[in-house]
Amino acid sequence: MSLQRVAIIDDQIYGRETVAGWVEDLFDARPIPFEGPLSNPEELLTWIRSQQIDAVIIDHKLNNSGYSEHDGLHIAATLFERRMPTVLATSYERKNIKSYVWYGGKVPSVVRKGLLQATLPQAMELAQLRIQGKHTQWTEPYPTIVRINSVDKDEVGLIISAFSPHDGILVDRQELQDRLHCTLSEGLRFGADVNIGARTSEELYLENLRKLDEMRSDYAPLLYT
Repeated sequence: MSLQRVAIIDDQIYGRETVAGWVEDLFDARPIPFEGPLSNPEELLTWIRSQQIDAVIIDHKLNNSGYSEHDGLHIAATLFERRMPTVLATSYERKNIKSYVWYGGKVPSVVRKGLLQATLPQAMELAQLRIQGKHTQWTEPYPTIVRINSVDKDEVGLIISAFSPHDGILVDRQELQDRLHCTLSEGLRFGADVNIGARTSEELYLENLRKLDEMRSDYAPLLYT
């Protein structure tokens, strides 16, 4: 997919200008900065349509000077649902974006700002691939059993044996409880669609969480992993 007009969403003027230069150099496309403020994703979608945007590069933290009360991860997920290729740029490591585990299936292209110039073409290619309904081996989700390894006040440790029997991930306790609609306890197992081919645990995401009594037959071979 050839890019002609690429939207740049960043709460810092310097950030918008820097990425604009890379868009021109790497894609030979016209950068279209969104000046803000951004009140909600629907407003952004209206602007995107009016500007005939082909793709979006969005910062994760957007709360500087009242630019937006929404973060880039949730906006990027909304843009994916509307079939808009989007790259999420952030100064944070993916593991420090706590809600990524719930939205990673809709936000496959996450790049560190310091590496954006070097990794942007590959990230944009992946974003376009996912909009087409295609996956790479590290983004493809599979029905998987997930085990709760620890329960603390605010976080829950999860083990996904199909990915690694040793390397766990931490998720927000309240978020997991809201998604499973049950009391959480150590040793509890549940089903989810997980990208078990992820290159690192930071890339893991969980979708379609199910309690054991709601699991489909395609989970059955995994029950004793």
